[in-house]
Amino acid sequence: MPIWPAFNQYPDTHRVWDGGWCGHIILMGLLTDSVESDVPRAQLKTLPGALLPLPAALDGAGVRHVLKVGPANKVLATFPDEQPALVQVPVGQGAV
Repeated sequence: MPIWPAFNQYPDTHRVWDGGWCGHIILMGLLTDSVESDVPRAQLKTLPGALLPLPAALDGAGVRHVLKVGPANKVLATFPDEQPALVQVPVGQGAV
């Protein structure tokens, strides 16, 4: 589900760390294009699993968030320092 409809349909959904919504998340319903310039870049390494069965290198660009991964979460890719970069999180009957 796109962010803007999710924000409207599930108003009690929020960021875990402060209970709020980021302005850029709310504005996603208005954006038609995104341009990357002068942003941090990193080579991500995928970990073999059902979603990404073969190891691969992904080019990442943008703000790096520090992720606290719980036992129910699955790390799909890591940064060069082995920290989680892409995580699958179970939600209801599915995952994001």
